[in-house]
Amino acid sequence: MDPVAAFNQSPIKGTFISHFMLVTLALITTDWMPKIFILYNSFFFFTLLWSLGAPQNCESVQLAAIINLLSILLDLISIAINYGRYHYLDWFGFSLFLLIVNLILRGITTIVLFRIYNDRNDRFGSYGLDRSPFTGTGIRDAFTNVRSNQTGYQDLDANSPPSNVTSSRDQVSSATSNVNNFETKNLSYQSVPDSFNVSLVDDK
Repeated sequence: MDPVAAFNQSPIKGTFISHFMLVTLALITTDWMPKIFILYNSFFFFTLLWSLGAPQNCESVQLAAIINLLSILLDLISIAINYGRYHYLDWFGFSLFLLIVNLILRGITTIVLFRIYNDRNDRFGSYGLDRSPFTGTGIRDAFTNVRSNQTGYQDLDANSPPSNVTSSRDQVSSATSNVNNFETKNLSYQSVPDSFNVSLVDDK
């Protein structure tokens, strides 16, 4: 497989393999770099492995990019300090060449890692949640979409009352009119005829 195509297919894996081989070969030929060089490179390789193991985590990629960016300055300081004391060793020139190539490659891989971080952050966010079903702002849009889909609540400030309130008012009005008609009919049967009142006056 073409190395460029393989790197494009899995840039994190390509970054890990490239830097691991350069650093390892540079230290195997001549061990002239300080111990701190092995320390921060070990942290860098650990964050790359973490990024490969957690493809939805964007924090691991961000940490790897930051360490790789700081390693550029640390490599320059380490080479400048130790060059005068170890330049006479065998294979020193080859080791120095590999470290310079690794130093230049760090600038490229740092840009690649930051692009991967932005891509993961836009899709998954800091909590590893997939943002693709929403508009791109994650949990906030999830709750916004749920609220917009709730149609069971009515606007209390609307000018026209709801239909169920109108029907209830009509029922109350109809019941009130029926009660009034019933009372009117009962009062008509309870009234005493005038002839009955007259007969009672004559008997007295």
